[in-house]
Amino acid sequence: MESDAIAEGFNCSLEMHGMIYRTVIADGDSSVYQTIVDSKPYREQMVTVKKIECTNHLLRNLCKKLRAVAETTQQKMYRKRGFVQLRNVVKTNILKIRKEVIKAIDLRKEEKQPDHYKAMELQKDILNIPSHIFGEHKGCKKRGRICDHDETKKNYVPFLKLHGLYQKVESAIVYLSGYSDSLLLKFTNNPAESFNSIICKEIGGKRINFGNRGSYNARIAGAVVQYNTQQVLTQVHKSICNNVPPIVDTLEKRR
Repeated sequence: MESDAIAEGFNCSLEMHGMIYRTVIADGDSSVYQTIVDSKPYREQMVTVKKIECTNHLLRNLCKKLRAVAETTQQKMYRKRGFVQLRNVVKTNILKIRKEVIKAIDLRKEEKQPDHYKAMELQKDILNIPSHIFGEHKGCKKRGRICDHDETKKNYVPFLKLHGLYQKVESAIVYLSGYSDSLLLKFTNNPAESFNSIICKEIGGKRINFGNRGSYNARIAGAVVQYNTQQVLTQVHKSICNNVPPIVDTLEKRR
């Protein structure tokens, strides 16, 4: 149902707004994009909608996969010595890996190179991150990284490979690197998520009867104004009560 509603929005964009939506920022739900493509909203204009993956969702999914690696279990009779300690090594470095990905994105975005070249280089940078984080630094020099090779820092890569953990980390990283072109754009669907949260507050979830004429549309209109101005609540209090509670004023200013 969600995918049909979004596809309908694309089909009506020219009639309602006189606009062509060339791109859609996706959150990993492939069915939505496929429904849009199948509906062919701009067949007469010969325009195909392009999908860009949300950076936040890609990074969140990466951390989710890495946490799953850190929670890998083995039967005691087959478990090698040091397995639990190595799981903790993966767990303590999850956020570091995420930060390194963001750092690599920002560095490549600043380069004055064609987008396809930056995307390929970013993919290689991301693939090198596990080796860098876990102390191997095998490809750091080739990737232009200046690493502090402290001999006291342990190289965990051989041990992680022995227990099969490094291969699982690499699998998650390889999947992420495949979206280097989307990561380079660094687009998110935060505005849509924020607007939807305001709508939920305005309509009161499913606890209110919207059978009365104009009730739902009026609340959605209020959500739009609140999202654009961040002042609906204070204006309502001011018009009804002639004053605005300090807590309401503080809340809207904080948002």
